Amino acid sequence: MPDDPSNQAQALQTLQDLGQLTLKDGVDPSRVTIRDVKDNPKSFEFTEAALAQLPRTLPDVDLALTVRGCRPRSARASTPDAGCGWHRCRPGRQRDS
Repeated sequence: MPDDPSNQAQALQTLQDLGQLTLKDGVDPSRVTIRDVKDNPKSFEFTEAALAQLPRTLPDVDLALTVRGCRPRSARASTPDAGCGWHRCRPGRQRDS
């Protein structure tokens, strides 16, 4: 999970949009944090890391959310689509949309 507030909020909103968790009602969507997770049915364990370091975490995690276009050049080179938006990466698998 990105450790900076803006990208963490976007990652959590994305997980909610995908139906993977529920965020508390009444929280400003641009300011949600891990503490604002209301329901976590898949029992995700969140680990914060600097956005630029997230690609390096892939061998050690089941799921990482990153912002395309903000990844380091080395991570972008191994990804088929370097456009804008969010994607999910799983080690040893193709990118899910």
